[in-house]
Amino acid sequence: MTLNNAQIEINMMNNLSSITLLAPEIGYDIAASIVKDAKQRHLSLAESAESLGLFSIDDFEVLLKHKLSQQ
Repeated sequence: MTLNNAQIEINMMNNLSSITLLAPEIGYDIAASIVKDAKQRHLSLAESAESLGLFSIDDFEVLLKHKLSQQ
């Protein structure tokens, strides 16, 4: 059996609980706002962060990928 690392990364980027990795860095209140918006509007975390004017999609994805790679 082999892991599909590309699919794992996609799943983790779209998993709302992944925000917990960023909460210490971006702050709990901001992380909670992103998750709440993403859930209510059926957006990815990156799309939500951008729509709230907090990060660009690219910047958010780079930050989250960096945190995921440290796990």
